[in-house]
Amino acid sequence: EFVLRYPSAVFLRDKNGRSFHQFELAIGSKTFKKNATFFIGMSNAEIREPDPKTNLYPFMTAALGQTSDLTAVYYLLLRDPSIIESCNREKVKAKFIKNKLENKNKTKRTHKLNGCPIAKIGFSAQVFPNI
Repeated sequence: EFVLRYPSAVFLRDKNGRSFHQFELAIGSKTFKKNATFFIGMSNAEIREPDPKTNLYPFMTAALGQTSDLTAVYYLLLRDPSIIESCNREKVKAKFIKNKLENKNKTKRTHKLNGCPIAKIGFSAQVFPNI
């Protein structure tokens, strides 16, 4: 009803950066059975855009909580099945970046063993005794 009165509001974003469709999905008030036109009216770009607050794609948001709507999840994935591949790529990329940062932080540590400095060679350490 809100959209009928203010059609241009669909293009506005809230303070979290969410679009109208992302906001409506997040509050859990839409189901495919009762609001099929809401899901059918989503553009391909909206289906592929993660929620800026939760970083979840619309199909993931539709699957959450007590209002979990498997019909909506199925429909959204049917519209663009490549989202699953995108999710996997982003997960692998995030894991790679996390591991890289962790490894970088490990090599920057300063170590001492019984007051003797330890020189780092990769991830192993070699003690240089006093001669």
